[in-house]
Amino acid sequence: MYRITTGGKLEQYADFSALAGGIGNDLYVSPAGDAYAGNFGFALGEEDPKPTHLVHIRADGSVPQGPGDLIFPNGCARTPHGTLLVAETFPHRISAFDMAEDGGLTNHRVWAQLDESFHPDGIALDSDGGLWFGNALTLGADSGFYRVVEGGQITDKVEITDTWAVACAFGGENLDTLYLCYNTTTLEEFHEGRSTAHVAVAQVGRTGVPASI
Repeated sequence: MYRITTGGKLEQYADFSALAGGIGNDLYVSPAGDAYAGNFGFALGEEDPKPTHLVHIRADGSVPQGPGDLIFPNGCARTPHGTLLVAETFPHRISAFDMAEDGGLTNHRVWAQLDESFHPDGIALDSDGGLWFGNALTLGADSGFYRVVEGGQITDKVEITDTWAVACAFGGENLDTLYLCYNTTTLEEFHEGRSTAHVAVAQVGRTGVPASI
């Protein structure tokens, strides 16, 4: 994990290579300074999915042993009640953890089990308790950004055709604009480093949860 200093210098903040089974991906940082990083856990396109750790990085840069039974932990978000939600891409689900005062995670459970056509990637909470996610590794009619509520019901969709929906975030003065990141590629092109990235905006009738939560 790296950080950019106020002077623009890139420096290593934490080394979690001992706990990651593959490339690092999405990251969430709590108001207390605890960071939670996902990772692939395996060689995408070359190996079958296998469990890996959701890495907890303390504010001082130390890396304690974190949960080790997630498959492709990806986007993370914290609810106002102190629950950490984690997208597990290949099991097609959103998992949940209770967050302790010291940042530790307990009580791993399924928050929303999704259909096998969904591969949740980056996620964003709205103020009504819904969770928006990009449906990655997916082209055609199922491509897009979806809203799911606890239990697994899909309530909304922003259609993005023939491209991988990757990540989303609420922004704007009133947090009422959903910013969408998507990537036009295939798995083969992705391995070759070939893709075209896009950013779009959508008005979805919801507002986001403040970053200070």
